[in-house]
Amino acid sequence: MPQPNVILIGASVRSFAQSALRDGIRPVCVDMFCDSDLRMSLRKGGLKEAFWCRPVESFADAAGAVSDVDPNVPAVVLGGFENHTTGFRHLSSQRTTLGSDGSTIEQLRNPQCLFPQLQARGCWIPRFHVRGQGVPGHEPGLRWLRKNRFSAGGQGVRWYAETDELRRKQSESVLTDDLQEFIDGIPISASFLAVARSENESAISRNNAVLLGCALQLSGCDALHAAEFHFCGNVGPLKLSAALTQQVADAGNAVMAEWSVAGLFGIDFVVRDGRPFVVEVNPRPTASHELHELAQPGLPGHVLLQLWPTAQKSLQAAEAYETDAVCSGYQNERHDCTARFVIYADQDVEICSALETELLKYRADGRRCALQSFWLADIPSSDTSIPAGTPLCSLYADLSAKDLQFSELGPLLELLPLSGVLAVEDLVQIIQAQLVVLVNDGNFVN
Repeated sequence: MPQPNVILIGASVRSFAQSALRDGIRPVCVDMFCDSDLRMSLRKGGLKEAFWCRPVESFADAAGAVSDVDPNVPAVVLGGFENHTTGFRHLSSQRTTLGSDGSTIEQLRNPQCLFPQLQARGCWIPRFHVRGQGVPGHEPGLRWLRKNRFSAGGQGVRWYAETDELRRKQSESVLTDDLQEFIDGIPISASFLAVARSENESAISRNNAVLLGCALQLSGCDALHAAEFHFCGNVGPLKLSAALTQQVADAGNAVMAEWSVAGLFGIDFVVRDGRPFVVEVNPRPTASHELHELAQPGLPGHVLLQLWPTAQKSLQAAEAYETDAVCSGYQNERHDCTARFVIYADQDVEICSALETELLKYRADGRRCALQSFWLADIPSSDTSIPAGTPLCSLYADLSAKDLQFSELGPLLELLPLSGVLAVEDLVQIIQAQLVVLVNDGNFVN
């Protein structure tokens, strides 16, 4: 049996596993779904899923799930796992975890550590209160979000009840969660690679964050049957105005200057009146990596960037993303702007073998000719039970296509076990309007 090169651990690792396989990397995959298209990709790579695909019910089980893997094989921490302190600590004691260490992650998750330092470096930040502080007084026009530091994908976010009556029902004299000012604007995410330059460079330029790309962030979309604030996907890469791009890049460098971030990391912003407000820093590779790789099919994938041992090699690849350079010699199809929509089940669903087979016909490497602009991923395996309100699968749309034919979606959408209608076309129209705004310094134009 071939030896693994890396362990991928997160809530869902399908896109990262496919990225690794494209670059000749053999990944052991640990996640909560082990979707059908993940298992198919492993099989196509000659990797038997019994060893290479390992489902877990909880991140507490992650380190134990790979205890039989050579301890010299490093792990890449992906979405959700970085917030499970005990699981992360256990894994780190077992093997090398690539990326930021536990202490850095803890600091970046603490608003009291994060926001004042970023503000001192010129970044825009929301107002905030941290758990353990007294309940804030009412301020007209100001809305607060409750945020749980240890949740992911928007699942720990909800509105803070402001009225005296609702506060009494909450029985709070001190905060049990962090509060963050709600910024009404356009949410975007940025992907960075922290690069340590050679010692012969100046101290100012020796450490910097290379901006790999930005993507629109989708959450709480009624059109996708998602609950409020729940992660619904990304659209990108974005074309931002020069001013916005510079402010985003400056925020990445501010994070790297203040904290010992390593490898890939992301920053979530909300753009309001041309100003990108930092709302969260994610010390791990971002979910939008796939969209940047689709736009740059000749460049190394993000798993390879995280693995490369030499800073110079990583820097050259990262700067190629940054300058929109595409290497020659690759035959992959390029997608200048892609939307990934996470579709949520609006009823309890049981996946049968026949449905799994039909859905797999619409995957990226097997879709029918009539649907070149749309495809599916994160396809559930047969005998999977999907509760209402949880992710069902992902739908992709090539927004760089000049004329999207939404009528082509009919047969695909009819396959999905949903009781309601997916308003994909309406959602795309909203997205296209937001893309225009972001090109114009984040200001709405007539």
